[in-house]
Amino acid sequence: MISIDGIPAGFREEDLFTGVSIPSNRELIRIFNDVEIAEQLGSRMNRTIRYYGKSIIEIHDDMIKVLF
Repeated sequence: MISIDGIPAGFREEDLFTGVSIPSNRELIRIFNDVEIAEQLGSRMNRTIRYYGKSIIEIHDDMIKVLF
């Protein structure tokens, strides 16, 4: 999955890994809800990282890539 946005302005990489959520890609949110890996906005990030580890997430200036 790729989010073509990168991290929103004012958001830090550390925020992503602590479950802070600023929606920037509504379609990605819908997909996560459809495959039942998101209960509420940002609520599963900590669980996902605990299960898969941070290595599944690549953060670039213009995109965030999550590899399952």
